[in-house]
Amino acid sequence: MAGRFNDRPPLGDLGLDELLVLGPAQAGIRDDDRASVDVSFTVVENKQTSIGAVTVEGNRHTSDRFARSRLRVAEGNVAAARESAKSMGKASTYHRELMAACTASQRPPDMDKIVRDTESSAMIEPDPEAWYHVAALMAACGQKEPALRLLKAAVQQNYCAHDALLDDPLLKDLRKETAFSEVLTASSNCQATLKEGRQ
Repeated sequence: MAGRFNDRPPLGDLGLDELLVLGPAQAGIRDDDRASVDVSFTVVENKQTSIGAVTVEGNRHTSDRFARSRLRVAEGNVAAARESAKSMGKASTYHRELMAACTASQRPPDMDKIVRDTESSAMIEPDPEAWYHVAALMAACGQKEPALRLLKAAVQQNYCAHDALLDDPLLKDLRKETAFSEVLTASSNCQATLKEGRQ
């Protein structure tokens, strides 16, 4: 489990049937947490069935289609992510242009502009968890510098995401970068600081 919710049981350890019937209280999500909850579990069963069952609740700044597309990219199913991107909302918070550009068979000539615009629109969003998800997609898309900036900013705003930084398949290539270790160290310090504050 990523970020500030590390103390509750990992949803990824549950079976698909348990996950689908699990309510917010059983998942350890308080009512005040729901405004920042996104898709943050690891699928341990049939990925196709799980992706079809995912619904995004609580975070009005992330599109359900973006979350599903991101999961498809993470599992390597770029063609399905490309198709899903076609039906994503056009609002800047859905990051449709980035998803379409990253999953296109050829990179569009305006890729740099798309990345700049997406980074700017992501930073306007009030929830640093959204910054993390956009950063992960950018990393998978080969956009290392903006991905690192967004990850660093998310950690600085107490979206620690230490476990996600270690395990997220979209960050696989970014983990090889020297600057990534700085983000990882900052996330570890962030987590330690938040844990100290709870005691």
